[in-house]
Amino acid sequence: MLKSQDESSVREEIEELIDQKIEGFDTPYLSNVEALPKLATYHPSFAKVEKRYESLLDKAVQMLQDSKYHDAGSKQLLDESLKRRKIEYPPAQKIGLVGDSGVGKSSLINAILDVPELALTTAEFVAEVVLFDHGKVKSILEGYLQDYRMASIEEKDDLDVDALEDMRNRSNTAIDVFRALFADRREFQDEAGMHLYLGRMQHSFDTVLRQMLRWTEDLISKSGTTHRLFYKSAQTASSLRESIELFMKMTESHDTPLLWPIVDIVRYFAQKPHMAIGLKTPLLERGLVIADLPGLSDMNRTRTRATNEYIRSCDYLFLVAPVARVQTDNLVDRRIMEYIHKFGSQVALICTKTDDVPLHAKSQEFSATARASWEHKELLRVYEKMTVNKAHLAGKKKAAKGKAKRDLEREYKELIMKESIILMRNRKVEIAMAARYRGTDAEAQPLKSWFVSSKEYQTNASGFDQEEIPVSIEATGLPQLRAFMLRMPAEHRLDVLKVYCWGHLPSLIGSMEMWSIQSHAHRRIELREVVAKPRKAAEVVISAFAEEVKTHLNEMVIGVIRELKSAWAQRATEQLEEIARIKWGTYRAWCTRHGKHSTPKFRDWNWNTGFLEPVLDDLEKPWERFDTTCEDVSKNCLAALTELLDGIRENLSAMTDVVVVPIEPFMKSLAPKKVQLQAVVESFSNKFKKFRRLNVTTSDTKDSYLVQALDPAYEKCSLEKGPGCYRRSVAILHDTMLMGKPFAAMEPGLQTVFDSDLDARIKKLVEKVQIVFDVVLSDFDSMFAVVERPNAERSKLRDSIKDFTHKAEATLEGPMREELAKAIEESK
Repeated sequence: MLKSQDESSVREEIEELIDQKIEGFDTPYLSNVEALPKLATYHPSFAKVEKRYESLLDKAVQMLQDSKYHDAGSKQLLDESLKRRKIEYPPAQKIGLVGDSGVGKSSLINAILDVPELALTTAEFVAEVVLFDHGKVKSILEGYLQDYRMASIEEKDDLDVDALEDMRNRSNTAIDVFRALFADRREFQDEAGMHLYLGRMQHSFDTVLRQMLRWTEDLISKSGTTHRLFYKSAQTASSLRESIELFMKMTESHDTPLLWPIVDIVRYFAQKPHMAIGLKTPLLERGLVIADLPGLSDMNRTRTRATNEYIRSCDYLFLVAPVARVQTDNLVDRRIMEYIHKFGSQVALICTKTDDVPLHAKSQEFSATARASWEHKELLRVYEKMTVNKAHLAGKKKAAKGKAKRDLEREYKELIMKESIILMRNRKVEIAMAARYRGTDAEAQPLKSWFVSSKEYQTNASGFDQEEIPVSIEATGLPQLRAFMLRMPAEHRLDVLKVYCWGHLPSLIGSMEMWSIQSHAHRRIELREVVAKPRKAAEVVISAFAEEVKTHLNEMVIGVIRELKSAWAQRATEQLEEIARIKWGTYRAWCTRHGKHSTPKFRDWNWNTGFLEPVLDDLEKPWERFDTTCEDVSKNCLAALTELLDGIRENLSAMTDVVVVPIEPFMKSLAPKKVQLQAVVESFSNKFKKFRRLNVTTSDTKDSYLVQALDPAYEKCSLEKGPGCYRRSVAILHDTMLMGKPFAAMEPGLQTVFDSDLDARIKKLVEKVQIVFDVVLSDFDSMFAVVERPNAERSKLRDSIKDFTHKAEATLEGPMREELAKAIEESK
């Protein structure tokens, strides 16, 4: 606390502190005198670089907008300049403050933002309170009743300590909710009556739930709500909060019911629509969003869920709790562990109400270091030796003489003693919490703790007299916490500025220079791109054509196979039953020859052909529809490719600022290319029709899916010997067919073969079509000469761009780089 090392220096330092305190009478502390964190982002030179960047982009936009010449290139430059005109820093970082009601979150936020009270004189504050609907209220009541019953009735022998504590907390929450909603009901007038009433749930849970729901609906109707909405208004924020206390929290004792357990949402706004309510504070303007989130043990479950959802979107989380509770409160302990697990090092603890310390406390109570204990004793001794010649101890408004002066000395002594105790206790808690919550990872940081007194800060900020003297502004902890928060949005701003100044801006300058020095060669490259572009687009057209063909196959053919394969298997099974009546020797011969055998009675009879006849009949029309559709798709593909050729003609004709010589011979050369495209596409279509659609339709090839599926069964039958072999062989083929194995292979087999064949043919089609477009490009290269037409406005814009890029490069590599280097160097 004190900087001095010897007795005389300590005395002088303390007396100087007292002088400063006296000088502070009636002088409000202003947060804008606090020094910003020593970061390049907050250095004055950083702002200068930002302004220079935006000034350059403004000039670029103005130059391009004022020009009377516009082409595709200049329009692209204007679009890029407008896009990069403003530096887009990362969105405001969200800071969540989580803590129970009464721990001082609201006062803390007011102190952090340095806004003790927000009031409007021209418009009222209005609050809209929305209650849950009937179904949601029923769900809430049912949940609380279940919590009470779990803790009060059911067996709990198998639960651990934490689970029991959580159950008790839930039960207590439920009791608080019931007392709030049903304060006027005789069943809840005393503890015994309440537990007696709730004990009825063991036998009549639904009855208790219905009665509570009826009581709640009666309460809502009596409260004067319209469609479960309330509106409250007031002149200041604090008076508005008082008027809606009924909907926001539970008081310690009350005789009338409260509605806060069934409040869905509360909205605040100004009564006049054109009015806006907002806070303009340095902290918020620098890219922070501070959220006051419901307490750790909030009794409204919907608010708890909303809190958990918002917490997931926070960049940093502060757990707020009174300093006297943080080491002993189990709920705080659990929440810290939970948030460290989720957020890691982005969690910190804010200990509030640090001013609440007993003046008779001794340094030993806080495990103070030797240095702190010596300071503590020295403070007592110095104050006891203070002499009467300290005449300026009187305040600016009131002279202190005699007893008044001695009283003032005593007050200062107590004040400095209090400040010493505050700082020592803060340090003890900080060390203890850091040790308790250090992560197991070797690189993990200990829990960061902040210690604040909003009450003492507000006394400093409002201006005080000698009857209410606060501790020093540093001892309140608010300046340090504010500085820490200001570091958060600054972390990435430097990197973003570098990207804009030495990434986006040089890229824009380069594009401008390229445009301004365009020659005939550049214009020829531009025109050549117009001719070459359709070649790339042709591949996209053909790929879309292939996908469309595959889609039609799946819908028109494979879909039919999927629907009918069970019927085909059933018919084939019936055929096998007829075949099974022939002699065993003949049957065995057929199996040995895989379904093909010839006898005087059955000449050239093929079982496989017989099995496939229903398949051929059923697929004949689907294949015809598919062929017709493919012809239409091929025509559409040809039309799209032809349109690409026509696009070359149209795009070249639209080039008004250049003369293409000779244009007509090239345009005429495009017509034969259409004929070539037509021949290529028709050749593809004709060859595609010859594709062996279904290997299953041929029974005399080993590529047949039917033969492939039946071959193992045929082999198995031919190996059967001994008594009953005929019956077993028949059963083998019968079961194979009944399970549909031969026909089940058709769907995936056809799909695979078709896709493979089509992909190979499409690849060849792409190659042939691209050859046609290559010839178009070759004709352009061999026939064209490009002459740029004179244009005064274009020449004027080129000169302006050359002048701008020269000055922009000089500014970028001169003043801007020097200013940023200065900001970085002086912030180390």
